[in-house]
Amino acid sequence: DYAQLSIFAKVIMVIGIASMTII
Repeated sequence: DYAQLSIFAKVIMVIGIASMTII
């Protein structure tokens, strides 16, 4: 469960950085 949560957090962080880069 913890590993899955960590991956989910990483995905959210990458999406956030990507959106900031696009904007």
